[in-house]
Amino acid sequence: MIFQHFNLLSSRNVFGNVAFALEIAKWDKSKIKDRVVELLELVGLKDKMNYYPSQLSGGQKQRVAIARALANNPDLLLCDEATSALDTKTTKAILHLLKDIQSKLGLSVILITHQIEVVKEVCNKMCVVSNGEIVEIGGVEEIFMNPKESITKELISFLPPTSDEHIVDLLNDKSDVYKILFTGPNASSPLISKMLKKFNIDVNILSGSIEEIGSAEVGHLVLKFIGNNIVINESLNWLKAQGVTIQHLSGENNDDF
Repeated sequence: MIFQHFNLLSSRNVFGNVAFALEIAKWDKSKIKDRVVELLELVGLKDKMNYYPSQLSGGQKQRVAIARALANNPDLLLCDEATSALDTKTTKAILHLLKDIQSKLGLSVILITHQIEVVKEVCNKMCVVSNGEIVEIGGVEEIFMNPKESITKELISFLPPTSDEHIVDLLNDKSDVYKILFTGPNASSPLISKMLKKFNIDVNILSGSIEEIGSAEVGHLVLKFIGNNIVINESLNWLKAQGVTIQHLSGENNDDF
């Protein structure tokens, strides 16, 4: 079953839109209400059953469309550009819902998307289509690590950087993780190399980038410091004295150092 939110019936409320799929499948009328309520609970919209599509946000419309697509217990859910018109926060919520539904119902979900970050977020297998033909197919991890086709390499290059918070979440030991921000001349200065030599300290580089903002270069590194707390603090104080900004990422509050 395929879902697309722009196919919701504007003349029917949320309950009626989901019920429509059951009506055309000739469900027993006495069973329709319970099934619709069950589906709206699944997608988190039971309290919106009397709302009309015009009263819903884009994400809520998608949830209605998902509930309607699931009404007749399909084995396969085909999602055509399910998140293309949604903001980042709503996209993550819809993807989380799809993963949850897939886990609970044990059905297969196929996502058709131009958003490579969506593939990275929720898929375990992927195929790349170019000019109407499948040019590459395999596990997501395998293809992301070793893309073979030029179109695949181009798509992966458009991935947004992983958030610093997500990087920290992946660590078993979350202590002593700092984000170092470089601006102006410091953006191209080997400050970290100098710090390592000066204080004989070890660091793991977790992420980093240099980008142009306006006419200035801004760089950042996310580092996990390894060693004695006294030496770590001396190193951080030295970096701060060089004019960089330091943010502590591994505490409850990500305060500047």
